Amino acid sequence: MRSLWWSRRAIGLHAALVVALPGFFVLFWWQLHRALSGNDLSWVYSFEWPFFAAYAVWMWWRLVHEDSAEPARSEAGGVPAHLVQPGRQHGDGGNGVAPAADDSLFDPYDESEPELAAYNRYLAGLHAADRRKRP
Repeated sequence: MRSLWWSRRAIGLHAALVVALPGFFVLFWWQLHRALSGNDLSWVYSFEWPFFAAYAVWMWWRLVHEDSAEPARSEAGGVPAHLVQPGRQHGDGGNGVAPAADDSLFDPYDESEPELAAYNRYLAGLHAADRRKRP
């Protein structure tokens, strides 16, 4: 739980919220006073700024908790665990990924297509390198 709230990304999101919310409050207060002094259009803006503040809080919450919802990874090259087909091993021509439910659909991990298999290995390597770079 500690890393969820105190990661570099979360601290940046906290800082953005700390800057945005007072700004929205100031803009709301300014538009409310303009509306009370007779500017009819400012009534719309005086309701708009609290809406933006609520949306900012909602997005902050979603973005802070986004990483915790990431699916578990299998040992088969970083493939999500729910896609791994039991009994298949990494490098057996399927890269450990279960084929589509309809076998008539094209299988992107079919080793009978050498160019496609090479490209998929390249993409899997890029994915693995990206996973290693993340904190």
